Amino acid sequence: MGIANNFQDKLKKISKQAKDTFDYAKMEIKIKSYGRECKKRYTRMGMLVYECRKKGSAVNGEEIEHICREIDKFKHKIKIIQRQMEEIKEKDCSVLDSDDCSKKEKNKVFLKKKDSNSKDMEKEAKLLKFCPKCDVGNEPDAEVCVKCGHKFE
Repeated sequence: MGIANNFQDKLKKISKQAKDTFDYAKMEIKIKSYGRECKKRYTRMGMLVYECRKKGSAVNGEEIEHICREIDKFKHKIKIIQRQMEEIKEKDCSVLDSDDCSKKEKNKVFLKKKDSNSKDMEKEAKLLKFCPKCDVGNEPDAEVCVKCGHKFE
């Protein structure tokens, strides 16, 4: 019965780590989305300035200020998400061995912590191959990343 409970505890940890990995990937997508929104506003602001210069008229300061506030809001949202991502990384590093927290090791193996009761469980659990380009977990035998299409060496 102790082995079954230990197995359940380990399985819960793995499930939590998988959820954190999924949440982390969603956060990365959100950051990229906010980054694209910032770029759209930079472009719009540049177009406004250019058109005013071309016409020889004054730049509409209120409109520029409005665009700047929108950019600031997106940048603030990005910072919040980046802090949340750091918290997830810190949790993962506290669960994994400290050596496993380096990017090279993370790309090789996601779940590596070993103890005498987890050997059977590790045989059952799939180890993820992380993409060096977008940092998404893939099947261990994957040849290309499921998210970005990067070819693994």
